[in-house]
Amino acid sequence: MSPREKQGQGEILIRPVRPADAAPIYAIAAIPKVARFMDKLPGLEYVEIEAWLSGPEDGQIRFVAEINGSAVGLALLKWRTRPRINHIGDLSLMV
Repeated sequence: MSPREKQGQGEILIRPVRPADAAPIYAIAAIPKVARFMDKLPGLEYVEIEAWLSGPEDGQIRFVAEINGSAVGLALLKWRTRPRINHIGDLSLMV
């Protein structure tokens, strides 16, 4: 049994995002300590998150961290698609 399981947290599963993750991701984005660091202020609307989750954009990979079947975090790996700068990327985390 892992230390997390002993604390009742369960194992962390990292998986690709899916449309059903909209509600928990919206809840995380609405936390004031998370929202203040987001690019879009005052924050994202629920429909924007649904649209964002509907399909990946070029140069992006999106993952969710899940504990006991609930999404508790989001990771976005983004890279430039122009040939001269496609070696540059960003990693964004939301927990």
